[in-house]
Amino acid sequence: AIALGHARRALSIAEEMGEAKDEHRAWLAIGAMEERAGLHAEHVQSVLRALELAQAMGSAPAMAEDLRQLSRAYL
Repeated sequence: AIALGHARRALSIAEEMGEAKDEHRAWLAIGAMEERAGLHAEHVQSVLRALELAQAMGSAPAMAEDLRQLSRAYL
């Protein structure tokens, strides 16, 4: 729970600074923690948010990673 709080703070800072790449990383970190905590719906929403950012950045590698994470969520 503490790590999740830190990741959310990092997300907030990245959003304030307009750092899309760091924001993307933060969403993935949050999603991974949610997955480990069994918070399936929250995990999917976090990865979808990361995917939206990856698309906005035009980063094919980031989009591929996000889609991989989503596919794992539905296994």
